[in-house]
Amino acid sequence: MPNFTSPTNIVTGQNFVKDYDFSQYGKKAFIVTDNFFKDKIDYLYNNLKKQEISYTIFAEIGQEPTDNIVYAATKEYRKEACDFIIAIGGGSVIDTAKLAAVIKDNEKVADLFPQPVDRKHIPLIAIPTTAGTGSEVTQFTIISDTTTDTKLLLKGPAFMPTVALVDAELSSSMPKSLTAATGLDAFTHAIEAFTSRKAQPLSDIFAISALKKIIKNLPEAYNNGSNKEARAEMSLAALEAGIAFNNASVTIVHGMSRPLGALYHIPHGISNAMLLEKCMRYVSPAGKDRFALLATELGYEGSADEKVEKLMNVITELCNICEIPSLKEYGVDMVSFERNIEKMANDAMASGSPQNCIMDVKLEDVIRLYKSYL
Repeated sequence: MPNFTSPTNIVTGQNFVKDYDFSQYGKKAFIVTDNFFKDKIDYLYNNLKKQEISYTIFAEIGQEPTDNIVYAATKEYRKEACDFIIAIGGGSVIDTAKLAAVIKDNEKVADLFPQPVDRKHIPLIAIPTTAGTGSEVTQFTIISDTTTDTKLLLKGPAFMPTVALVDAELSSSMPKSLTAATGLDAFTHAIEAFTSRKAQPLSDIFAISALKKIIKNLPEAYNNGSNKEARAEMSLAALEAGIAFNNASVTIVHGMSRPLGALYHIPHGISNAMLLEKCMRYVSPAGKDRFALLATELGYEGSADEKVEKLMNVITELCNICEIPSLKEYGVDMVSFERNIEKMANDAMASGSPQNCIMDVKLEDVIRLYKSYL
């Protein structure tokens, strides 16, 4: 029987983090964030001070988290003898904090791959400031191994946050580019979860709900970021998509996008969006009934083929609205890209994600897809 997991607690709403009771977790917090947000979260600092909780700030998170940043964060929070971790930021921040809370002294990130990790960690409060990654409700973390230029997908109960605080107000300041990246990341999570071999009835419910919200609200959130209703709906969609793929897993798009991030430093959501439509088209014939069922759930009519085509057109439309560039438009050196195809394909397959696909994906399929972008 399939198992269904989520954080111990999920709190949703607007503008509540400034009053949230953190004292239940201890007297000293280790705040993991980035340089952009560290000067914009006075509401959090003030709340901690009000509760007489001391804190240390670690704001060295870059666009893509690396093993070296994890080691630095772990060393710092242990030196400061903190009781719990507050991760406030995007997926990179939360992913870093997840691993910092778990990794042992002198342990390497690569040592935790690929087996599931199940061990105790200090309390981790995940507060997303973007609407897309879903990291606040998953047992996954993605970290770049700097020794091999490989993105590692680490998994296991140890990486599940203690509590997820999803405050829609915190995503209202996202710029258009980040709104696009995170929104399409959530879309990818949901559609891959629904079309995964590991899909189950409960994950389907969350995936469908997320996709409906994203299709309706992402264009408005992208074009009119001040629309609070659209922002709130996207925050919930990201949460739902995260719960869906936490239980059903992701598939070929994520498997192929991670090497792009590792080698060419393309933001995760953007690399997913670049690959999404072509990858889904490639695998859909093997799971036509499943893709057609999803289209039906989303309200599209017609024959199975027509429904699948309408679903693909929605992907294209969302990517066009969000102005997703091609690899070449983004600035990827296509000579280098071609030279790295074999490595990227092997890394994608090693991640295990393509094997979750409804199609029986082989190495040569991934190579063929990468080559189609030349």
